[in-house]
Amino acid sequence: IDNVSLQALPNVPAIAPFAAPVVPTVAPDAGAAWAGPTGPGGTTTMTLPIPDAPPGPHVKDPKARLGIVTIPKIMVRATIWYGVTERTLQYGVGWWPGTARPGGIGNVVLSGHRTTFQQPFRYLDRLAPGDPIDITTDLGTFRYRVTGTEIVDPTAVRIVAQTDERTATLFTCTPIGLDTQRLVVHARFETRV
Repeated sequence: IDNVSLQALPNVPAIAPFAAPVVPTVAPDAGAAWAGPTGPGGTTTMTLPIPDAPPGPHVKDPKARLGIVTIPKIMVRATIWYGVTERTLQYGVGWWPGTARPGGIGNVVLSGHRTTFQQPFRYLDRLAPGDPIDITTDLGTFRYRVTGTEIVDPTAVRIVAQTDERTATLFTCTPIGLDTQRLVVHARFETRV
């Protein structure tokens, strides 16, 4: 098992992007993390991450640890692994390749089981707006706050869409014991801890 630096991960090109990358415009004082080419009027532009297509049944993710997700309210402290295949989710929480890196601009997307294997997202439905979610990587610990939840169909790949803000999306199967829908928790970046 390899521990992988998020900085060392290649930016794997999307097999079939869900949408063209968005190039948001931000104020010049937005900070170094937003640095990019300067556009008209002194604004800074950047390209958002492009999520990989949902994995097929025979895809094998590299077995690589990326970090830890901690959710105090539901007593979760789980390893984050590269990928969201069934095989990867046997080990804990998976990071959807091509989505934002924790703490970065865009939407970092994490998935985990509720009833099988380690059950890291068993009680994800108990989260409410304001609850903290900490994601720790070799780059630091990034705190997100829950902004809301929703139930969607398994085909709702819009949940991995990237934003021009620092957001996180956690999802799992629902109802418990079935995989007919997905419980989705949305969160917004608050601070680096």
